[in-house]
Amino acid sequence: MEEFFSARTQDVLTIEKGDYDAVLFMESFPVMNVALFSKILVHAHTKLRKPTGLTYLYHNLKDETRSTELTISIGKFIKPRIKYFLGVDFGRLTTRAEMEAIMK
Repeated sequence: MEEFFSARTQDVLTIEKGDYDAVLFMESFPVMNVALFSKILVHAHTKLRKPTGLTYLYHNLKDETRSTELTISIGKFIKPRIKYFLGVDFGRLTTRAEMEAIMK
């Protein structure tokens, strides 16, 4: 498969040169603050092949149109606290509207 593509895991802020076809972010947004995520996203865009480079965000978003305010509120309270029980930080619950606001 390497003749068709190559992939690597790397902190995008450490990429100095690049002409990449795509950058994939997997579940990274909820475990960092919005300012840092925005900085990383902007930096990634500077490394993409123009004008065809793509950014993919793989993330489970809570859709407000399919959930009640109560379930969203409960999720926003519980999700960041899971780390105290499991030792794994799953970050915060992110809604579709929050992600769309960041991506503008």
